[in-house]
Amino acid sequence: SNGNGRSEGERLAVNPFNPDELFFATRRNGLWKSEDRGQTWSQVGTFPITATADPGLGFVLFDRFQSGRVYVGNLNDGGLYQSLDGGATWVLVPGQPAGNFAVGTGTRKPQKAVINKNGTLYLTLGDQAGPNNMGNGEVWKLDTANGTWTNITPAGTVRGGFIGLDVDPQKPDTVVMATFARWYPIDTVYLSRDAGVTWTDLGWLANYKPSSIAKSPWLAWGGVPKFGWWMSALVIDPTDSDHLMYATGATIFATHNLSTADSATVQGQGPYWDVEAQGVEECAVLALISPLTGAHLLSGTGDVGGFRHDDFTTSPATMMTNPIFGNGTGLDWAGQNPSFIVRTGNTAPNGAYSVNGGTDWTRFGATVTASLKVGVSAEASVIYLSNREYSLDNGTTFTATPTSGTGSLPASGLSAIFSDKVRPKVFYAFQSSTGTFYSTYQADGSENGYTWTAMSDTLPHSSIGLMVPSYKQDGDIWLTQSTALYHSLDFGATWTKVNASGNAAKLTNLTTVAVGAPRTANGYPTIFVYGTYNGIQGIFRSDTKGARWTRVSDDAHNYGGPGSPATFVGDPRVYGRIYMGMNGRGIVYGDIAHSAQ
Repeated sequence: SNGNGRSEGERLAVNPFNPDELFFATRRNGLWKSEDRGQTWSQVGTFPITATADPGLGFVLFDRFQSGRVYVGNLNDGGLYQSLDGGATWVLVPGQPAGNFAVGTGTRKPQKAVINKNGTLYLTLGDQAGPNNMGNGEVWKLDTANGTWTNITPAGTVRGGFIGLDVDPQKPDTVVMATFARWYPIDTVYLSRDAGVTWTDLGWLANYKPSSIAKSPWLAWGGVPKFGWWMSALVIDPTDSDHLMYATGATIFATHNLSTADSATVQGQGPYWDVEAQGVEECAVLALISPLTGAHLLSGTGDVGGFRHDDFTTSPATMMTNPIFGNGTGLDWAGQNPSFIVRTGNTAPNGAYSVNGGTDWTRFGATVTASLKVGVSAEASVIYLSNREYSLDNGTTFTATPTSGTGSLPASGLSAIFSDKVRPKVFYAFQSSTGTFYSTYQADGSENGYTWTAMSDTLPHSSIGLMVPSYKQDGDIWLTQSTALYHSLDFGATWTKVNASGNAAKLTNLTTVAVGAPRTANGYPTIFVYGTYNGIQGIFRSDTKGARWTRVSDDAHNYGGPGSPATFVGDPRVYGRIYMGMNGRGIVYGDIAHSAQ
C-alpha cells in the first residue's frame, strides 16, 4: 500500500462495449483478462510483456468511444502500448514522448491517461512511478485520428511531476490535471477549456472559508486549509460539469462551482472548496491508548499525526499539535496519573507530553530519534523510548541506558519498552534472540526506573506480537509470542502458556492481546486476543483469565486476517469494548451486542 506505483491507474478496467470483459494491468505478470466478469482469468499472451519488475504496468484504458481500442502504460520502460483489435495485437503508440526529460534525469513514464469523445488522448508523465521521489513531469495529448502528439505542459511549472487527470464528458475540451510531489510551491490543479492550449491554476484561485472543513475541522493543520498534495485521484462529475473532486493523503476536497474559475482574476476568489468525506477512516493507525480518565481513545496515525477522540460520532476538532507529527508512532499513559500522556512521531523534536489527557501538549526539550515507540512510568516520572534512552525531566534531557554491566539492556534485538500501570518506575522489555525478559523491578522496592534486571530466559526465542501490563495489578503481564499467549504474575520472573498443548482448548496463531474492563466492578480485567481458538480464527474475549474464550467477531468481520489489526487496545472503563487500528482502514471499535449482555 505504500509502494511506488500506487498512485497510477486505473489498473483494472471494464470494456464499455462488453461488460463481461475486464483487463487487469499487473505489477509483475503482464496483462490479464477475464471474460466472465472476474470469475476466471488468463494472461493476455499477445501483450509484449509477460513479466516485469515491480511496479510493472500502471494502467489499462479502454477507449469508450471506439470499440476495440485499448491502451496500457508501462511504468518500467516508459512505453505506452495500444491495441486496435481488442487485445489481439499490440504495438507501442507511434511518436509518443520517450527518453529522458529535458530537465533533470529519469525516463518519461506514463502515469494516467484519459480520452474524450473527440478522440483526443491526454497523458500525464513522471520520471518515477509515483508517489515517491518524482522530480520531473509533463502533460501530452494525442490526436488519435492523425497520430499527432503535442506537449501541453503548463508553462512555468517547477519540480515534481503530474499524475491526476480527467476530462469533462459533457465538454470534451475541458481538461483538469494535478501536479505531484511538488511540495513547494504546494501542489495544484490546472484547468483548461481549450484542450490544453492554456491553463488556469485552481490552487491560486482556491477559495476557502471556515465552513470548508466543517466535516473534518482538523484539516486546518493548525491554520487555514491548504490546497491539495499528492493528488493522484482527480475527477469531474460526469453529470455536473461544475463538480470537481480531488483526493489527498488525508481526505477528499470538492468544488461545486468550477465555472467561476473562468472569470476569476483575484487570488482566493475562484471556486469554493470544501471537504466531501467525513472522518479519518482511511488512516494507517500506528498507536492507540485508552486511559482510565479523560477521552476514551487517543490515536497515533500515519500522515496526519494523531487525535484525541472525545466523540466517536464526529470528526475530532483538531489533530494533536505542538508539534504536529507527520506520523504519530508512539503513545502511552501513566497508569496512576492517567492525565499524563506521552507521544512520539517523526516531526522534530519527535516527542511531546500532556498533563491534561492530550488536550494540550508540551514539546520535549531534547530532539530524539524520529518514529520511536514510547512508555511512561505509572507515576509519570520516567519516560522511556524504544531506543533505550530515558528521561527523568519530561523530555528535557535523555540518557542512554548502558549496554553492558550491571543494570544494562542489550544493544539490539529489543522489543518496545512497556510500562507497568500500577507500580511506579517499573518497565519491561524483551530480547527475542535470547528469550530474555527484562524489567526495572526490584524485589526490595528500590526501583529507579532505569536500572534493569534479567527476570527470566524461559520464553521462546522469537519476537513478541504485543505485551500488555494490566492496569489493575502490578507485575501482571500478558504477551503474545510466536503462536502462543503467555501470562506472568510476578513481573516476568515466571510465565504460564495459556491454553497450552494438551488442553482441550487451544490458542494458536496469535498476533495481538489487549486488557479491558472487567465484567464486574471488582473482577479481573477482560482479556482480548486476535488469533485462532479451537481451529476458528477471529477476535476472542475471556472473562476468566484465559481459561475460556468467547468469539466476538464472526466470519464476515475478521478485520484483515493474520497480522491484523496493527494495534489492539481494550477500554478499561467499558466492559467488552475493544479498539482496533487497521492498517490503512482507520479505527474500528466493537461493543458487546445488547442481546448478548
